[in-house]
Amino acid sequence: MPIALASYLSEERVGDLVVQAASPRLMLDVWLSNHPKVANSMMYEGQQFSGAWPSWPNDLKNHLADRLQQMLQWYGQGMPDPAPPSFPDPIPRDAAGDPRYGFGLVMSKERGRHVYLSHVANGLALEMSSRFPWSIASYSTKELEDLFSCNEWLGYLAPPDATVEGYYIYELNSPATPAHVMRFFTANDLLGTSARDTVARLFGWCRILQHWEQNYGEQAYWGPGAPPIPSSMLIDGTNCTAVDPPVFGHYTMACGGTSEFMRSVLRAVNIPVDVISPPCGHVMPQFPTINRALSHGDDPYDRLGWFTEFPGWPIPSLEEYLITIDQYNEWFGPSVDPSVSINNVGRRPAELAVQYQSDYLLELYCEDTAANLDHASGSVYAYLKTFYTLADLEAQQLWDKLAAKATATNWCASASARAPRPQRATATLR
Repeated sequence: MPIALASYLSEERVGDLVVQAASPRLMLDVWLSNHPKVANSMMYEGQQFSGAWPSWPNDLKNHLADRLQQMLQWYGQGMPDPAPPSFPDPIPRDAAGDPRYGFGLVMSKERGRHVYLSHVANGLALEMSSRFPWSIASYSTKELEDLFSCNEWLGYLAPPDATVEGYYIYELNSPATPAHVMRFFTANDLLGTSARDTVARLFGWCRILQHWEQNYGEQAYWGPGAPPIPSSMLIDGTNCTAVDPPVFGHYTMACGGTSEFMRSVLRAVNIPVDVISPPCGHVMPQFPTINRALSHGDDPYDRLGWFTEFPGWPIPSLEEYLITIDQYNEWFGPSVDPSVSINNVGRRPAELAVQYQSDYLLELYCEDTAANLDHASGSVYAYLKTFYTLADLEAQQLWDKLAAKATATNWCASASARAPRPQRATATLR
């Protein structure tokens, strides 16, 4: 192997034999033989062959090795322009595909193979260069398949199974190129000190997302090819053409769209995501390797959980918005009646709003005070009664805390100088 390429590897991660390998292909063979769970998770689907890495034909293995070399060099050299050759982003429709699969977006066998191998090479390069403090070596079989199995997100179909032959994307969001995603994470300081920190930072970025208006239709936000929705369009933003003049924003297709977006971009940094649709009819992402989830895909832009920082008044950390999977199961698990779990959708921002007295609750408190409304009939309780009884909130001294914070921050007196209070993001079906 070229000395320069070997210098991009992490000897601690890959071992001496890989560093001393004479070629990228041999390096890949040695590393995957030492990590059979990873090798067996790399399930390829194609026109003439489908199977896990150990049974891949030589030309396919060589193609992946070439891509791995390019990605190792790109990361090792500081991600310069241009990035390694990849696929068009957004991914175009190569033909009018079968509408029963992937919203009819079909790719040729060459492009589909390109998309899949680009993603796998990126994930392996990140692991073998130890670019992140988290490692795929400890992941379960399912977690590895979520990252590296073609049939988890991309599949090859041909007649009679589909009317048009080619690769179909099985997810709501089509992937951005690995380079696009990595530049997104680095430019926005989203790569944290751990996988959990990184997920929390992405949650914070997702606060800029704007919930779409279903009546306008997908194409008004993401163009004539939507859906699927290109993840790059959420990253870069688009113009909503349903209004005149068009309005720019980072638009998302509700809780399902945000959950799918998080899965798409976190896959590119080796963090698997499960997108769950419990019987209550809403969508939430789970992050199994960090034992965390969201109480609703819309949680990031739910104004009930937004805060202005003031001296002496703490605000929640981003990680506090993530619930444990045990908590998720308690609220949304299969044994929970849907009529009960529906009332837990978006519960975590509400809990933090009460604990830290969010901007939204302060606004409601000021309006209730000005209108001389008591606790039972005011807007504060009206917005929280899905999650709390009046007695619960009284026991937590919520109104006393709101009064103290409003007084200390001059919140009510300065209300007229602020922009109109935004409407709270409501729980909506995907």
